[in-house]
Amino acid sequence: MGKAVVIGMGVVAVGLFAGVGVLAFVKSKDKFAEALKPAPPPPPVEPPADARILEDDVEPGMVVGSIVGVRREADRRAIEASYVGTWTPNRGWEGEVVDVTDERSGVALRLFYAQGGMLSSGFYVIAVVPANDQGVQKGDVATVQGRISKLEMLETQPLPTFRVVLDPARVLRNRTRSR
Repeated sequence: MGKAVVIGMGVVAVGLFAGVGVLAFVKSKDKFAEALKPAPPPPPVEPPADARILEDDVEPGMVVGSIVGVRREADRRAIEASYVGTWTPNRGWEGEVVDVTDERSGVALRLFYAQGGMLSSGFYVIAVVPANDQGVQKGDVATVQGRISKLEMLETQPLPTFRVVLDPARVLRNRTRSR
């Protein structure tokens, strides 16, 4: 093979590699630009027209209290199941936010309610909101509304932990405490 043929093959090879590199760059640039686009806002969380909504006078302590002291697990599970799928009252439930965490399905606002006379010192309402668009922080007092996805007693030591999970949920009001 002559020198000219080898040089020609080298030029063709460099050209091919350069072309592939340019295509890969353009493709990755498009993916990068797509990744930088802001995500569309989540749809608003509202009870559907046919939702079962708890009466306005139902407080979270009443819901949790319905399973406190129920000895038979089957009875407790039946009570828990009767609440799953219902929505909190239209006015929502107000409580102090003790923690805010990112979860797979959104942001979890953990509200703690101290309750005397229970087997433990209180219980949690965990409201899973699509986004923390109201900037709720630990220590704020938030009013949340949502669909009860879980009502449960967790077997923790030395005392059980009770919680109501609202998923999906929304923040109706947020009062920021002075920091």
